[in-house]
Amino acid sequence: MRFKVFWGGRGSGKSWMMARALVWLGAQGPLRVLCCRELQTSIRDSVLRLLSDQIDILGLGAWYDVGESFIRGKEGTRAAGTEFIFKGLHHNSKEIKSLEGIDICWVEEAQAVSEDSWRLLIPTIRKPGSEIWITFNPVNEDDPTYKRFVLNPPANASTLKVNWDMNPFFPEELREEMEHMRKTDPDGAAHVWDGECISRSDAQVYGGKWSIEAFEAQAGWHGPYYGIDFGFALDATAAVKLWVETNGITRQLYVEHELYGVRIETVDLAPRLVNEVPGIAETISRGDCARPETISHLQRHGLPKHVPCQKWTGIQKDGIDYIRGFSKIIVHPRCKNTANEFRLYRYAVDRLSGQVLPKVVEANDHAMNAIVYALEPVIKGELDRKKSAQPVRLSMSNGWG
Repeated sequence: MRFKVFWGGRGSGKSWMMARALVWLGAQGPLRVLCCRELQTSIRDSVLRLLSDQIDILGLGAWYDVGESFIRGKEGTRAAGTEFIFKGLHHNSKEIKSLEGIDICWVEEAQAVSEDSWRLLIPTIRKPGSEIWITFNPVNEDDPTYKRFVLNPPANASTLKVNWDMNPFFPEELREEMEHMRKTDPDGAAHVWDGECISRSDAQVYGGKWSIEAFEAQAGWHGPYYGIDFGFALDATAAVKLWVETNGITRQLYVEHELYGVRIETVDLAPRLVNEVPGIAETISRGDCARPETISHLQRHGLPKHVPCQKWTGIQKDGIDYIRGFSKIIVHPRCKNTANEFRLYRYAVDRLSGQVLPKVVEANDHAMNAIVYALEPVIKGELDRKKSAQPVRLSMSNGWG
């Protein structure tokens, strides 16, 4: 593949391994490598130090001459003729256009590369068999690099998402930092460590309300509550097991278990629910009332207490308002899909004005719907209490003046 693209979060070792591969290849024979990034005002901004460190680690010092601004293969060795060139794309467009004979171009921190720079660079790397290696941590979905190589990759690109869990050398210090961030800022952790694009917080339905933490259900908690959102075609089927903790002042919602999958056959659903969502066969669970045939099947095949939810006009908004009323929502680490939906579940945004609209996007909502179904009687009870607490309006005809 002409393009080799490695993208993801911190701690994955992407840049470290790119540098190691390049100095090793350069030691096998003449290789001309262009190392660039969008902005490079001095050699300190380049990857020269990273390459130099790998030369030392691999014991290749006898093959290379390393200076303050250059790395070259030593004469009399197999690396003779190898050269590493360091350029910034934004300020060196004329110099880059004139470069010839580049075998490999490594674009580091490519999330910042502009579309103009890509249009300049790609035709410049034109030697037969030449390659462009790209490493980056994504920021926004509409960044040129993300759109060009992740959302719409060319046919001659090998694109791989690389995160910390693929790095056998991931240090314990970073693991502690990552785990703390998952508890205190799960949206930020998804970006920094899992390589997800930054979410727009003001459009997130549950932004700032949830975290990922391990827990065990405690005596005195309300529940468990079970809800199921039945999938259709490519829509996922999602089921959740919930608990509610109240102390008279605050309420907390806990998501303990999940089932999540696409194209789960009806005949397989009941066994999977029993195996993956503990206790669901012995307790009332609520599913989408729009699928009576699926509900009937579950009742006859292991979930006799399963019932349809009682939908009403405005159930989605009422459900969101109720769930946002929790002081905190805690998702167990094993419920990865539910956590992902909490991060991605969002309101629509007007494309022209950027204004957040009072309409929820119909995506990433399967576990979200299952939570509402599970809590449906609780939500409805809360609505009924609010209605009964409203003062009665009296007219003049009642004798009050």
